Amino acid sequence: MYLHYIGAALGPAYAASGDVHRGIAVLEDTVAHDRRFGVTPDHALIVASLGDTYVMAGRFGDVAVQAEQALPIARAGNEPGHEAYARRLLGEIVRHRPALDVKTAERHYDDALALATELGMRPLIAHCHLGLGKAYWRTDKREQAREHLSSATTMYRDMGMTYWIERAETEVKTPDRS
Repeated sequence: MYLHYIGAALGPAYAASGDVHRGIAVLEDTVAHDRRFGVTPDHALIVASLGDTYVMAGRFGDVAVQAEQALPIARAGNEPGHEAYARRLLGEIVRHRPALDVKTAERHYDDALALATELGMRPLIAHCHLGLGKAYWRTDKREQAREHLSSATTMYRDMGMTYWIERAETEVKTPDRS
């Protein structure tokens, strides 16, 4: 049972520190472990975390599989916070497609944002603003992009999330258009 909790924390930590492949390995092992021993609370979040780590590695086909699994697991477990993470992940998938459908990305991010706001999930709210800012930048909606990127940066700064402050500030200065 401890693997569930250790893997859920360690996988994203490895990925955030730059060792994405090790993060993927830990999270894949954790997801497989949970499936062998029965889906536990937080399983949807771990599946979504694996999806986020796949985004970092550019494995978008794998991301879609994780998002499509995480959403129904969160709903079935009545876990609206985990549903919010899964919905943001769906927005990330759409945002990274070569032909961005901004309306679909916007819908996924807005759904995640609504749930996260209702539940007071400030880091996730900031992540949604960051995703929306990047999506709007790609579609040349510069004012909307700046507004969301600025919101994300301000929230990250207020929460002392230095890793994310740097990422959001970089986007404000030179958006990556992805």
